Amino acid sequence: MSLQTAKKTMRAFEAKMERTRVSSSRVGRFVFLDQTRYDISDTHTVLGCTLFSHITPEQEFSVESRAVDFKDILHWTVEDHNLAHESDVKWLNAEVSKIAKEEPQRQIFIFTHHCPSMDSRCMSHRHKHSDVTSAFMTDLSSEECWTSTAVKAWAFGHTHHNCQFTDEKGKVVLANQKGYQMFPRKSFDAGNVFQLGN
Repeated sequence: MSLQTAKKTMRAFEAKMERTRVSSSRVGRFVFLDQTRYDISDTHTVLGCTLFSHITPEQEFSVESRAVDFKDILHWTVEDHNLAHESDVKWLNAEVSKIAKEEPQRQIFIFTHHCPSMDSRCMSHRHKHSDVTSAFMTDLSSEECWTSTAVKAWAFGHTHHNCQFTDEKGKVVLANQKGYQMFPRKSFDAGNVFQLGN
């Protein structure tokens, strides 16, 4: 399936769930986080996107030949992947900057699929020197979306490693990944829920 077809399918599902939610009080809101801002309240905002990783030139061959994305997404190339990364980072930086300046009372919570940090706590020690690391994570430590104190938490997936810590700026960094159906993560904790705000 192409990325565009997958997004179209998710948008249709989001619309269907909204119609269902309107007619049934038992259904919550489904929000497709594809460069999406969702205001939970006057003081809490969720920003979400895939945050495709930036694949380094040194790892390009290994990533393209081994990462599932390049087999399962039709006509997907490293160039497409890196352009999508640039788009996601640009969008996140712009949204965080705008919110911090125009709505300083807001706390921002970011949800992405790919990991925004190369911090050793975000990865399994088994993958520390992997030749496909850039397929899963990118160092955003100098980007405004990572450094802004308006960002209170960042949750991600895709690394096959669970973690939770508070960084030096006070931001909670969290991954609680269930894993594959056939190979669930032993460290997954269904009770580990991050509550936004007080």
